[in-house]
Amino acid sequence: MNPTIRNVQTYSGSSYMTIIVATQVGANKNTARIWLQGDYLTRGGFEVNTEYKRSTLDGKIILTIDHNTGTHRVSRKARTGQPVIDILNKMVGDLYEVGTKIKAVIRRGKIVIRRATQSVKTYAREARVLGRLLRGEPLNVASLFHGGGILSKAIHMGLAAAGIQSTTVFASELEGRYLDASLSANPELFTERTILAVGPLEDVDLPEKATADILEAGIPCTGASLSGRSKGKLEHAESHEAAGAMFFATLQWIQRLQPAISILENVPAYQNTASMAVIRSMLKNWGYELCEMVLNGCEYGALENRNRLVVVAVSSGLYELMDGFEVAPLKVKPATLAEALEPIGEDDNLWDKYEHLVTKEARDIKAGKGFRRQLVTGDSETVPTITRQYQKGRSTDPFLRHPSNPDLSRLFTPVEHARIKGVPAGYIEATGTPKTIAHEILGQSIVFPVFEAVGFSIAQALHRACPAPTSVPEPSYIAAA
Repeated sequence: MNPTIRNVQTYSGSSYMTIIVATQVGANKNTARIWLQGDYLTRGGFEVNTEYKRSTLDGKIILTIDHNTGTHRVSRKARTGQPVIDILNKMVGDLYEVGTKIKAVIRRGKIVIRRATQSVKTYAREARVLGRLLRGEPLNVASLFHGGGILSKAIHMGLAAAGIQSTTVFASELEGRYLDASLSANPELFTERTILAVGPLEDVDLPEKATADILEAGIPCTGASLSGRSKGKLEHAESHEAAGAMFFATLQWIQRLQPAISILENVPAYQNTASMAVIRSMLKNWGYELCEMVLNGCEYGALENRNRLVVVAVSSGLYELMDGFEVAPLKVKPATLAEALEPIGEDDNLWDKYEHLVTKEARDIKAGKGFRRQLVTGDSETVPTITRQYQKGRSTDPFLRHPSNPDLSRLFTPVEHARIKGVPAGYIEATGTPKTIAHEILGQSIVFPVFEAVGFSIAQALHRACPAPTSVPEPSYIAAA
């Protein structure tokens, strides 16, 4: 009789089961250790005193019941009487680091131990990005909620400034005209390998093995901003019909593309939403370390006094190699707004009395409301936040006061808007978009020097993780991951 079958038949229970044990590699006196204990072992044939042998194959540890050549025996826990399998030797350490999540599949006289699915993904994404760095290859970037590509351009320029090239492998945007603007203004971001998706992100699909080294996403903030919640009468940010669930789509794409680094941005209030709580929880479960910062545009070299939440999620093993992460400014803010203004004459028809806004301000003051017009001059050192609907000229938007007639003011031009946000010269002209669309693209984008500094800091940290490029071929197991 086959000894394996004979051992299985001695089990007194009614049936055998398949048991999956999710655990992690422990340690005992600096030696990696795998410990399995419980009556579930008996259900797989591994009763106390059962003899078995060990082997390894393709990164797996395999235990097989064998009464003829078995070199190990199932132990018994003295206090509970439960069967115990304790693997404490160099073999474990050669395959897995302490803390690695693993799973053991137990079925009819055999146990197969391998990395847990998420551990495999974590290991693969870290090896993939380090492999590209070692070979001096451009990093692959995925852009969600791409807009006019201003966030993407900032990240790519920041990486390049620190010596790391990058290319866009995937860009998704709901509005085709915004994506067209990015294609016109940012041709350097795209190659023939780039996949462009126009439409709702949740309706987009990619090839099964698609991956990215870096993912960046400006998650729509309509429901998270104070004005958005007030206007929409929303109790929670997640209640917003269009933007409320976009955090979930973002998480799905991170899980799908397995980037080594994800860069997320939103309004500071987003930090206290349920959406952000879920993002933190899921990313930590998926093996990422999170750095959360609220960065101000003026402090990073722009005139716009705009705060933005920046979240950088780094794969845990890579984070350790990167030796921390801080974002330092790269540029100095212009001294005054005058440096960003176009040469528009004092008699130009852009100047207006905006009597309806003057009347509204007087009405608000009389009613005890805090709303006031935001008027700046060429001597102003900062500019309040300019939003997506700027072209509408609302009472809360910043206006430029006429240099000699205090009754007149005007909106900024798109070129001035871009300069105030620190967007590189020529961007607006290259898009070829109408004034309204240009303000929409800029108003919902980011303060450029902030995210250029983020990209630069990421590149510096990656250099610390992987100091010098060499001609190292990509491992076959990573290419197939």
